[in-house]
Amino acid sequence: MRVKQKKLLEMNYNKLFFLAVLLPATPGLCGQEITDSKTLRRSFRADNETVMEVTNKYGDVHITQSHSDSITVVVEISASSNTDDRIQAMMSDIDVNISMTGGTVRAETSFRKGITPLFETFKGLTKNLINFESRMKIDYFIECPPSTTLSITNSYGDVYIGDEVPDLALKLSNGNLDAAAVDNARMMELTFCKANVRSIRSGKITLSFSELRTRETGNIKLSAVSSKAWIDKCETVDLDSKRDDLHFGSVNVITGTSYFSDIIADRVAGEINLSVKYGNLSFEKIEPDFRVIDIKSSYADIDLVMEERSVYELEIRHANAFVSLPGITPAPERTEISAQDKLFLTKASRGSGSGRPQIRIDATRGEIRLLQQ
Repeated sequence: MRVKQKKLLEMNYNKLFFLAVLLPATPGLCGQEITDSKTLRRSFRADNETVMEVTNKYGDVHITQSHSDSITVVVEISASSNTDDRIQAMMSDIDVNISMTGGTVRAETSFRKGITPLFETFKGLTKNLINFESRMKIDYFIECPPSTTLSITNSYGDVYIGDEVPDLALKLSNGNLDAAAVDNARMMELTFCKANVRSIRSGKITLSFSELRTRETGNIKLSAVSSKAWIDKCETVDLDSKRDDLHFGSVNVITGTSYFSDIIADRVAGEINLSVKYGNLSFEKIEPDFRVIDIKSSYADIDLVMEERSVYELEIRHANAFVSLPGITPAPERTEISAQDKLFLTKASRGSGSGRPQIRIDATRGEIRLLQQ
């Protein structure tokens, strides 16, 4: 009993000591909010091959175009807190370097002493005890010629690109992207982001816990993890998808792999070549002049809707899988390959003539539904 009382006394003493350290600072922390700001501006001569590189954190990057022969970089830095000392500490901690080397303009935000991460950690530890508020924002406003190649890295802020860009490398985390047309996305890496891009002609897109909406894409490679994408019109997409929801309005060619993903296409015009494990595939309209459908699946559900006038050769190799083929005439032929493994081969032919497109499905478990309508 005495030991228990002693432990309680020690715990209370530790709490009182911790509060004694914090409370003297409380009046200053709860005072009126103070703000400070400064603006930096630099301009450089540019030509058709100039590259603009931006590296930033805790702010937005705005890109606009002008038909001048120069690149102008404006940086607006602002900070707010409850004390003058903290404002001065934050402002002095921010270092913005803007320079040009060869044909590359570089603008970079860095932090000299790491005070900002320390403030964030302290705020997290003390949020239930004192009203601690410190904020900083570093915004870039860049005006450049239309031919400028862009390379942007930004964290905890948004990126706005109002005009068509010929070449873009983007690494964005914990922010939003709002962009017009991108001719070549050399890299578009989005982590914990929401992106709205009018069109992407070609490139490589990587999504992690993010959302992408775009009206039109050309030939793209899409790698995604736990993300969502809505693409209204896609020419060719090569997928590496894990636990995603992907929706295509229309797509000409779709290839790649998926794991635990739901993939929907309202219309497929040319080719499907996919390897899927778990998840769902749903292709709601296959155009009659499609070229080939080749799907290998494990524990996945597959839905294909064919037009009545479509002609093709169908071959489904299925083990422990449910197969439904309503509306297909003449009736498909089913052959048992292995009774022990419940392995069957189902074949069907539609139309006549040589060179008919092939539908090949190799499925282990799951459900395969092909509807002729």
